[in-house]
Amino acid sequence: MARRRPRGHRGRSQRGRGGPRARRTPADRRDGPARRAGAAAEFALGVDADLTAAAGLRGAAGRAALRTLRLGAALATARLGDRPATRDLLDAAERADPGAIQVPLCRVTAHMLLGEYARAIAGRFAPTGLAVLPRGRQARHLIDIARALAGVGRRTEAVTALLDAETAAAQEIRCRPDNRRFVEDLLRLDPSADGDEARLRALAARCAGNGSAPRERAWIM
Repeated sequence: MARRRPRGHRGRSQRGRGGPRARRTPADRRDGPARRAGAAAEFALGVDADLTAAAGLRGAAGRAALRTLRLGAALATARLGDRPATRDLLDAAERADPGAIQVPLCRVTAHMLLGEYARAIAGRFAPTGLAVLPRGRQARHLIDIARALAGVGRRTEAVTALLDAETAAAQEIRCRPDNRRFVEDLLRLDPSADGDEARLRALAARCAGNGSAPRERAWIM
């Protein structure tokens, strides 16, 4: 009588049939975002010419698609620190779809990513301009501004911008790991005596305590 194999036994390993899977190192994990940004920029630039030709046949939808592609590439090159390419792509997005509100929003993000904090702050939307945007996009813009303000040492204003972002869309602060880490980084700066420390610690506590409802967390992740 044949012996039965233990439950769950498959004989040969099913994982990595081509050989053992290489373990990712910390360096691989650090370089991952840069590789992804580089790949995104390369793809966008590679198909830009084809889309440019097609956009004229698609009217407003074609122009919006071309603008979206170029803005995505601009943010990818900004993450790589390539200022000339970022500037050219942002300008090309503006030419593709003149007057689109997404372009100045992405300019602020790009300036922040490149460390051009004064230019990012100068591009801040007025409250009336922000009001026409979806609440999540309002919050992301305010977080970009908060990062830029922190970059030039204006901690009080950075905290206020973060709290305004939380008011607009709490999940953008509480549920995104990068933004939660930013709150923690702000706490490590020299505390001021004007009440910022208490406001910031309260925000950090809401982030650490999963202050958003489960429904909000599911929406954002």
